[in-house]
Amino acid sequence: MAASLLKLGKILSSLYILLLCIVLRPCCCENVDEFLKPECAFDVQKLWMREVANSPFAAAPLIADINGDGRLDVVAAPFSESLTVLDGSTGQHLPDTLWPIQSLHRSMYASPLQYDADGDGMFDLLFCTSSGELIFYSANGTRMKKYKQLPSSFVLDKWYEKVVVSSAENINQFVKVERPSNESDHTDYLKVSPHILATPVIADLNRDGVIEEIVIPVSYYYDEDEYRLSQQLHRSRKNTTVADLEKYLIGGLVYLNLTSMNVLHTVFLELSQMTANFPAYILFSPTVIDLDSNGGSLETITGTSSGKIYTIDTEGQIRSGFPLSLNTVHGQLTVADVNHDGHLEIIAVDTSGNVACFDRVGKTLWETEISGSSSSGTRLADINGDERYDLLIMTDAGDFYVLHGTNGTIFTGYPQKLNSNIYANVLLSLLHDDDLPLFFALPSDGYLNIISMNQDCHTRVNIGESSLVQILSHDLVPQTKNLELLVATKDGTIICFSVTQPYIEKEVEYGSEQAVLTALPSETKSANDFVYLFYKPRVEITKQTKEAVDVMGSYFRLDFVITDPNAGDKTTRYNINVYYGSHLLVQSSYEEPGHYTLNVPIWLEPSQGHILIVMTNQHGQTFKDSYPIKFNKLILKDLQWLLISPFVAMAIILLVIHGFPAKDLLPLTNKDKNR
Repeated sequence: MAASLLKLGKILSSLYILLLCIVLRPCCCENVDEFLKPECAFDVQKLWMREVANSPFAAAPLIADINGDGRLDVVAAPFSESLTVLDGSTGQHLPDTLWPIQSLHRSMYASPLQYDADGDGMFDLLFCTSSGELIFYSANGTRMKKYKQLPSSFVLDKWYEKVVVSSAENINQFVKVERPSNESDHTDYLKVSPHILATPVIADLNRDGVIEEIVIPVSYYYDEDEYRLSQQLHRSRKNTTVADLEKYLIGGLVYLNLTSMNVLHTVFLELSQMTANFPAYILFSPTVIDLDSNGGSLETITGTSSGKIYTIDTEGQIRSGFPLSLNTVHGQLTVADVNHDGHLEIIAVDTSGNVACFDRVGKTLWETEISGSSSSGTRLADINGDERYDLLIMTDAGDFYVLHGTNGTIFTGYPQKLNSNIYANVLLSLLHDDDLPLFFALPSDGYLNIISMNQDCHTRVNIGESSLVQILSHDLVPQTKNLELLVATKDGTIICFSVTQPYIEKEVEYGSEQAVLTALPSETKSANDFVYLFYKPRVEITKQTKEAVDVMGSYFRLDFVITDPNAGDKTTRYNINVYYGSHLLVQSSYEEPGHYTLNVPIWLEPSQGHILIVMTNQHGQTFKDSYPIKFNKLILKDLQWLLISPFVAMAIILLVIHGFPAKDLLPLTNKDKNR
């Protein structure tokens, strides 16, 4: 009875508010529909929270199994102070390790990366600092010997007296990789320091089967603190002021081999002053992909704050028809077949609200203008079920857009206005099965927003602090049946949320597919995978294979599934590479999706590491899955027991036959009290 009265009271209260809005409209209610929306069904619970620094996160964390124990961890690299690895289920620093690591004199604009630096089969961690350092740490927090400081560039003194801005066509007249050796030019070039302001990309650029190349976006300029500490610069440039140093800014790319740590080549794209209206910074990750879809080496697509978009081959040459011109570009360029014509397109968004789609040779296919400015780039998903990619775009003004990928038109009902600044991409996820509505997750000023895709409900969770980076999702807490959301805030805190829908009564068993289909463990799932959820190619290692973590013998069975919704529309080929850490174990190729099995050779020595399977399609797009594994570890333990067991057995037999000796078996030396 009490419950019925309470329900009746709620109904009367809602009717009363609605009546007031109708009578007083528009004085108190601008949108009566807001009161007619059904009660939101999202139940958001905070599972754990960990403050790792007092500085903000300038790049998203990384979710991965760091130590090979089969459990997910969170690698956190805030802007400064510390680097750490957290247990994904509890938020505690990884036990029995050296984490956290103090990093008081370094800053980070890049997300952590994984790479097998020492070739032992276990993925190590790579941190790229803003001062151009590449630093490797093992899983337990030990700093490794492998290290690289990117070289500086050399810029002609007073270059700005000759040109206003130097572009790729003539930049080599003013910028050199090394200072000229002839004495007349030696003093005319200034040494300018490298800075990494975005996450680099690790990929197999030359398609030789070895993932060892890294493309690093580099902005060369004088940091004021570095200048003041540089006594050598003070002596050589006594009349140089900080204002003079602001006239030297270069944007470029450095191609590095991670095996040898040698620079393959450096590409200088633009030279400008730091105070220019359109400076030459590179503030986002490059995109590497086979733009021609011809099976050759991968091209690099990137842009600068000046609004130029470049396509560069593996030899460092800029492609004909590029650069393209927009206003300032800050977000990573999305490259995918968005119009379903079998070829790749480039999607760019500038800070003036221009959205443009270009084909692989730089021809404009369509343009759309949105309100506000966007600095986060775009993501792709099939929103309306028409088996075409749609664009998800966030603006700094808090407008959330969805555009048709084929022509750029804006979806009906969009933009959704959140009335707060948003600087990161939206996350599209799925809680249970595909019969239930999808939801969007995005951070705004002090809140975590959960919005159903059908826009029926919008939950706002007060987290007390804003976030500048992508929300991540994964099955961090195995004890729960749904995925968790990971938010990294501006005050250096990581918060793990669980999102459920209480009205769901049935239990859905996804098995290993749940994490594969809806997880976003990093800013992008691979170097060129920008698509959320189902309608895309993917490769998945089966649950049975992942459970067999201890393998013995010479070979082991790897079962995996290739999925591609577009397979029937065109001729495709799926190249499969299986790695143990950085070591290529086996290669194979398939012409259609399906369930396949490979007999993979086991690593010769007893060891523990990560198995990585990489599928590459005709566009050079890569899709990955991995799991930890142990090779012949049980045999090693058995051998250890076999070696020691004869000695143990002999000792027992002697004790049984002779008993314990009455005297010590070994001679003793005692001091003589009389001496």
